Amino acid sequence: MKKLALLGLTAVVAICGMVEERLQEGPFTKAGTFTRYDFAGVESAFDWVFVTSDGSVYQLQGNEPSENDVFGWKKVYVTPAIDENSWNMIYLGDYDHDGNTKFDWVLYQNRQSTEQIYKLAGVTRQGTFEYQKIEGLTASLNENTVRFIAKSVNDWNVGQKLAKLKVEAPGDLKGVRLQTNFVRFPYGGVTQQITIDFFCDGSFHYRSEIRSAQYDRITEINGSDIAIEYGSIYLHGIDQDGNEAEEYAYAISGDGYLYANKSCYNMSYPDEEGTKCPDSAYLETILVRELCH
Repeated sequence: MKKLALLGLTAVVAICGMVEERLQEGPFTKAGTFTRYDFAGVESAFDWVFVTSDGSVYQLQGNEPSENDVFGWKKVYVTPAIDENSWNMIYLGDYDHDGNTKFDWVLYQNRQSTEQIYKLAGVTRQGTFEYQKIEGLTASLNENTVRFIAKSVNDWNVGQKLAKLKVEAPGDLKGVRLQTNFVRFPYGGVTQQITIDFFCDGSFHYRSEIRSAQYDRITEINGSDIAIEYGSIYLHGIDQDGNEAEEYAYAISGDGYLYANKSCYNMSYPDEEGTKCPDSAYLETILVRELCH
């Protein structure tokens, strides 16, 4: 397990998908900023203070930590410097509904567009803190508030076609269009193409077009109930006739990605690719249709 220095404490690298989703629901108001301060006779690991939004300053573990105060705050009267090596902190609230909020805090480096974002995870026997590294987000700082934006959004352009897309949570799909190839069935000249648009507000539009020389059949579903389950994208909404409808779309690869020109539409075939998929139905296009902030 990789270790790294954060506030002179112990940080455990991990990915926390639920936290990533919660962070993208911001903006959040900054609770304050951790910055270094050299206290005489104190271990360097605890030479930190926390500066609140009203300017009050508290020494980290200046008092003995307790069940209700894991940081061991002690008010001090010093004037610390805050720079890009300082760390801001926000409170998430009981986002996981476990009734315990003492570790529901996130720190991020005091630097615009930083990717150094960590969630407080616990305390070791030595009294140092454990952290979970949050991947795939950058922090957009604005005075006393912060927004967390998916890195992929920063790198995309409208109209860009992606070779692959990481799909771990419904939020990963925002702003994207997924479209199959033209599936040609071996009877009656029937073809089908399925297009799914995912919007920034969390809703989706599903459209299936089946065409033949004798008839055309178009099915449309709109909704906002999206989940990632059974290695696929689950959609639940209302069709054009006002009826409830659901669909499982695409087999997400074992590494968590959808691949253009490879991923099967049928969720039961994650190991097949392209024309080897059932009915040769696969994900042909991953298109950035809008940027979501």
